[in-house]
Amino acid sequence: DVNYHISTSKHLEKNVQYIIPFGENSKSKMIYSSLSFTEPTHVNHDTLTLVHTGRITNGKGQTDAIRACKGLVDNGIDFKFYIIGGFEEDYKDEFLEFYEKIPYKDKIILVGFTNDVPSYLNSEDIFIFPSYGEGLSLSFREALAKNMVCISYGNTSFPELKELGLEFNLVEDQNVNELTQVLLETAKNIDTYKNLNNYEIMKNEFSEEKELNNYFKIFL
Repeated sequence: DVNYHISTSKHLEKNVQYIIPFGENSKSKMIYSSLSFTEPTHVNHDTLTLVHTGRITNGKGQTDAIRACKGLVDNGIDFKFYIIGGFEEDYKDEFLEFYEKIPYKDKIILVGFTNDVPSYLNSEDIFIFPSYGEGLSLSFREALAKNMVCISYGNTSFPELKELGLEFNLVEDQNVNELTQVLLETAKNIDTYKNLNNYEIMKNEFSEEKELNNYFKIFL
């Protein structure tokens, strides 16, 4: 028998408990995977800057995020949106066909793959990540740890991050109209987010020490 089934989020733990048969002595344990941390910094810009990190594939939310930017355009708010990540090959043509039809595509910068993601997270204002589902997003947690203003859909593991006391905007799942409105309101009030301190919560909840201690408890 398996003694422990380890999950890296409450959302995944529920799936494990539902899908995987448990032996008589098997137990379920949730242990968050750790992150490496550096003190957040921020570079001020005259122009509002947005970023999304992650592979460009169906369901990661890049197209919804781009659509939501129309609210900024319609309200005369200048911005740049940096999309970081390489293409899933079977999605590339579909995405580029969509992208080419966007009238404000000059504001959407397809960065591609880069090893310098931290410099973007330190430099941009808003991390918009309307993914259709995540086990526990590394990209989103990295942005939270940089004290970025973050926006996500309220699905899968995102609500449990909110339960940890982290401050960010949750939007109804796959509701692009609400996403558009929340992005617009966030942009209009960006200065009110300057005192975000998600870094301290992230450093406590997702430290390597805490992760290792939780694993050590299993073997004691």
